[in-house]
Amino acid sequence: MEERRNLVENTGWVTEECAIFALPDAVFGDAGDEDAADYHMTECLAQFTQAYGQAGTLEEWQNHVAAFCRGNHLLVLALSAAFVPPLLRLTGMDNIGMHFRGPSSSGKTKLLKVAASVWGDPRHYINSWRTTDNALETLAAARNDGLMTLDELGSLQASSAGSATYLLGNGQGKGRMRADASARPVTKFRLVFLSSGEISLNQLLRQTNQRSMAGHEVRFLDLKADAGAGMGIIQSLHRFGGSREMVDHLDAASGQFFGTAIRSFLTRLLATPEDKNRTVARFDEQIHRLQREWHVRGGDNQVHRVAQRFAAIAAAGELAMAWGILPFQEGDATVAAHWCFQAWLEERGGSESTDVLRAFEALVEKLHLYGSARFEWENCAEQPGLTDGGRVPNPCWGYGKWINSSEANP
Repeated sequence: MEERRNLVENTGWVTEECAIFALPDAVFGDAGDEDAADYHMTECLAQFTQAYGQAGTLEEWQNHVAAFCRGNHLLVLALSAAFVPPLLRLTGMDNIGMHFRGPSSSGKTKLLKVAASVWGDPRHYINSWRTTDNALETLAAARNDGLMTLDELGSLQASSAGSATYLLGNGQGKGRMRADASARPVTKFRLVFLSSGEISLNQLLRQTNQRSMAGHEVRFLDLKADAGAGMGIIQSLHRFGGSREMVDHLDAASGQFFGTAIRSFLTRLLATPEDKNRTVARFDEQIHRLQREWHVRGGDNQVHRVAQRFAAIAAAGELAMAWGILPFQEGDATVAAHWCFQAWLEERGGSESTDVLRAFEALVEKLHLYGSARFEWENCAEQPGLTDGGRVPNPCWGYGKWINSSEANP
């Protein structure tokens, strides 16, 4: 009798109907666990099996990892973001990227480890930005419909930083040709990618005289890894004597208990087709509600798109809490996401479009660099340091007249 088996090339949703979700060693949904043997990973995907491992129980992960994140907005945000990926395709949302920026020992990498523990073993799940575009595309495909974590943005070549961000944000690889000159299928993926580093994407791009664009900003949210309590990412110490003790515990515990939370989430999400549909409707409604509540009056559309992403993270965290996976109280994920959205907005410098903000930054830089030397002054001969005999500067930015304080205040 001929035996038929399904070959799975990527993690995530296997069918167009989104009825089956596959991890390298487990299948969730209509297929049921008893049919998992019918699904086999390709060799390319099988190499990532170790990253999706699990250790300990869900209760142990809750008690030793998640419980200590409560009251710490950045940690709650990172955990909530880890539950978003399976919901992206169901709601038609774009990929979400988030970068935690801060100095060494601020705890930014611990945010990645805590989030990675939702999906698997952080020791194998976290990858480095120090890679090629092709390798990054392969890794993104292996994390399809899942969480991707990348450490040390500064190790990425500045010349390829912009394209790498667009690759992950757009969820689509490069077009390539086969040996016979026919086109290969373009790699596509949906995911949430979390990043850490000492510098921002804009700072990295500036190394090659580039600037981050509006597309980068929306796809790759830059957050300062500072909770504002003078302890890096930490706000609430719980039973620990200091922030270093607490982050060291989270580091060790996330490497000891991992991989159970996302399996519980997927089991609940795909209990029945009706459950999945109700969950998607509830998730979508909550995103729209939070967007309305967080509306920035007069804000650019870019800001509203970013608000949607933070709202999605909040809604996913609240869903995981309602299902008893995240051991927080109702509203904790929403408060954390809103706090982080406000911090992002303040760090950004305003709610105008990126083009306006970048133009203002450029103007300030030029004024600091050239001072008054680029202006033509009516009475420059009378002023110390402006004895150019009325010469018109090239280029000329404008015209001015020095006014003495006695003339300004008669």
